[in-house]
Amino acid sequence: MAKKDYRKTMKLPRYAGTYHGVHKWYEHVFEKLGWMVLADAKGFHGKVSEYKKSINRLIKTIEHIKSEYENQNQVHDLNVLLMNTKVLKQHVEKDF
Repeated sequence: MAKKDYRKTMKLPRYAGTYHGVHKWYEHVFEKLGWMVLADAKGFHGKVSEYKKSINRLIKTIEHIKSEYENQNQVHDLNVLLMNTKVLKQHVEKDF
């Protein structure tokens, strides 16, 4: 059996995403906040740390894909998602 050459694997931009995917991720991050409060109370600090990283990745992904859209309604929606996610990040950094 021949070895697979992994150097030929296609490279993707780190923060590539879709409009629909970002919306679903955004909803998930906000819904998960309550679970992170419980995880922190139970001492599962690793879960909280990964949650914080997910929020940061979401922010970077929104910023990345925002520049790819020309439709002003979509850009506006992404700006609102970005602002709300930054508020969530501030709250999470303050409380955890």
